[in-house]
Amino acid sequence: MADKEGMERKVWLLPAELVDRLKSYQVDQGITSEVEAARRLLDSALQMRDTVPALLTKLRTRFAEEKDLRILARDILATHALVELVRFEDKGLIFCLKGGSRGMIGATGATFIGEGRIENDDWDREPARRPASTVRSSGAPSWDAPKGGDLDDEIPF
Repeated sequence: MADKEGMERKVWLLPAELVDRLKSYQVDQGITSEVEAARRLLDSALQMRDTVPALLTKLRTRFAEEKDLRILARDILATHALVELVRFEDKGLIFCLKGGSRGMIGATGATFIGEGRIENDDWDREPARRPASTVRSSGAPSWDAPKGGDLDDEIPF
């Protein structure tokens, strides 16, 4: 039997107790396949590790083929375990994760990251957004050598 496109076949040895727990989950959720039950549990556990930059990467990748932000929100954000809020504005799609980090993808595909919880729909207090590809703020120290090549120029004393 050929594997479905985009799928890989794996064989794992699991403790009997874990298999029993998997079967119990399968029955409790009404899932017809043990493989589908394992797939859902793995996906749910891996979602707990996702970050705003990781979700923005997924959104940007899909944006290359699908420009409708509502479809992207449905497919990537709506069922995500860490997403607390999804909001559509003229400037784009904004989402917030548990813990207060948030991201935005604009109508052109540009992405931004923000921090802090959104209370009372008060977006004016939101910290300045920076492009998701920016790892650090421009004023943060860096281990990279300065462009002039002299590290002494970077010493603050």
